[in-house]
Amino acid sequence: MNKLFSNLILIAILFSSYGCNKKRKTDRNDLNLSDNVKSVREYSYRVVEKFGEIEKVIRERRVPWDNDFYATFNIEGNKIKEIDYPNIAAETKIIFKYDNREKLIEKSTYLNENGALLSNSIYKYNDKQQRIEENKYDSDGLLESKIIFNHNEKGEVIEEKISYEVRPRTIINYNEEGEIIEKKVVMKKAWEDTHFTYKYDDKGNKIERNYYKADTLLEIETFQFNKFGKQIESKSFKPDERLESHWTYRYDDSNNIIERNCHLDETSGLKSYHCNIYSYQYEYNEHGDWIKQVELINNKPKYVLERIIEYFE
Repeated sequence: MNKLFSNLILIAILFSSYGCNKKRKTDRNDLNLSDNVKSVREYSYRVVEKFGEIEKVIRERRVPWDNDFYATFNIEGNKIKEIDYPNIAAETKIIFKYDNREKLIEKSTYLNENGALLSNSIYKYNDKQQRIEENKYDSDGLLESKIIFNHNEKGEVIEEKISYEVRPRTIINYNEEGEIIEKKVVMKKAWEDTHFTYKYDDKGNKIERNYYKADTLLEIETFQFNKFGKQIESKSFKPDERLESHWTYRYDDSNNIIERNCHLDETSGLKSYHCNIYSYQYEYNEHGDWIKQVELINNKPKYVLERIIEYFE
């Protein structure tokens, strides 16, 4: 009986240790990279298929708000530097700083590798190490925006309140070489009452997001996840519960996405733009990280992402 009791105690300790050592979410995890990745470069090309072969046409991203990038990580897996290469603007450099608990405390964005400071974000935490505030400052050190985070008893973010300072602001536009081509002063619009609320399942997956402006509900989004915590469905609704968009997702054994499928057959009110079937094919290196992703739109190759990955020794 004593031996059985001892074994039960040992099992309990092992399970407890497993829970304590559960993989912490990091920037490297978000990109589904292996644990010893030191840096990653990612480039996108629009392609065509000729005689069964894929040929690059031009370096381009499918959506204009997405960027080619070069990111470096610390040993814990969080970004310490990122350089973005947009299609239609000068590159930007972002530097990340953390405290001794690996909490992000500052993010500084520069025009390019050696360029001027564009913005600086400062993050604050409570005594439970929960992020409670984000303050973004412009290049003159003036407050530009503020986000307040509220948490539930589990530490999950259940509300974000966003406000912008109302004051004249200098807008500077640059060409691809980083030279100033336009400078103008505008009055920043105030969105003091913009906020989001969130709901979670018992595994900590975010299953609902509500978007408000001036206390008016504008949009509801719902999400479903598989047993690995990967999102397998998303729906967007208007406040009257009219379905606006519906997507489903599939993954391979490495948890890389292999299909995004847009559904139009549930209601005539669904948005039709970009409503295609997106599928993905991969090439992997010896570490199990993908180094090439072919994106097919309605079964035709359209874009290729290529990665150059460096590892810690």
